[in-house]
Amino acid sequence: MIKGIDHVTINVKDKEKSLAFYGEFLGLKRAGDNVILGGIDHYYFHLTEACRLELLCYLDDQPSVTVPQKGLGSIRHFALLTDDVDEIWRRCRDAGIPVRMEPTDLEQLDCRALLVEDPNGVEVEFVKRPLK
Repeated sequence: MIKGIDHVTINVKDKEKSLAFYGEFLGLKRAGDNVILGGIDHYYFHLTEACRLELLCYLDDQPSVTVPQKGLGSIRHFALLTDDVDEIWRRCRDAGIPVRMEPTDLEQLDCRALLVEDPNGVEVEFVKRPLK
């Protein structure tokens, strides 16, 4: 019945910074051209072969909101697998990207993890598994 996750969507605050963060900084590959549908400019990046990141850029003015990290009923973050959490942390630090949690060994979860904030205030986790 359920085969997996098709996409993760972010309502962007700053299109150019968001495209640069996910495309240039993280090196995600674009998944086709942008599509304008229903007053929203859609941009897609491949996360995996079967899953995409969808960035939505509203063409009319929309209010900006900040969701608290522990806000109930909200999505806290999404996590991306990597082979080098520490290198991503160094790159984020050097680029001035807000880091919410420096690289940390989470023995109970058998991983090393890093939390950063994207240009929209969305928390992105980077995970290396297994820990050792």
